[in-house]
Formats: sequence, C-alpha cells, structure tokens
Amino acid sequence: MGHVPRAVRLAWVACAALAVVVWNGVFDLLVTRGEQYYLWQQAEAAIARAPRASLDDIMTRTIHDAIVTASIWAVLVLLVSAGAVTVAWRRLTTPPRA
Repeated sequence: MGHVPRAVRLAWVACAALAVVVWNGVFDLLVTRGEQYYLWQQAEAAIARAPRASLDDIMTRTIHDAIVTASIWAVLVLLVSAGAVTVAWRRLTTPPRA
C-alpha cells in the first residue's frame, strides 16, 4: 500500500469524527423518545387508563436499544465514508491501464 498521504489520514480522522457525531445524535434521539414514552405512560396512569410505568424498566430497555442502534449507524457511516475516501485515494494514485 505504501505511504498514506497526510490528507487521506486526516480524511479518515474526519470520518471517525463524523461517526462519533452520528452515534451521539442517534443515541440522544432514541433516549429522548424513551423519556417521552415514559411521560406518556405516566399521563395515562394518572387518568387510570394504564398501570404505572417503571422509569427504571423503560430507560434500561431504551438505553440498551439506543446503544445498539446508534452503534450500528455509526459503524455504517464510518465504513461508507472511510471506504469512499480509500477508493478515491486509490483511484487517484493508481496509474491508468494501457
């Protein structure tokens, strides 16, 4: 593979940073939805339509699901973006075929 140019290494770091941002955004979105679900269950319980919800039960499940989903999205973004950088770099550095 030879020497990897600094610009390519920086692009890979940017891809990793983007994956971290995606992970954080997806995780936050899903945890917020879990909180809203808990509040909705509490409101329904207050008007006697449903049993009282357990914050611990709902948030334990929500956080687990959020970690898994956010990780899947972050890995997908990292693979696609770093793969695109690698393909572009190789195409630019590979001599044309005769």
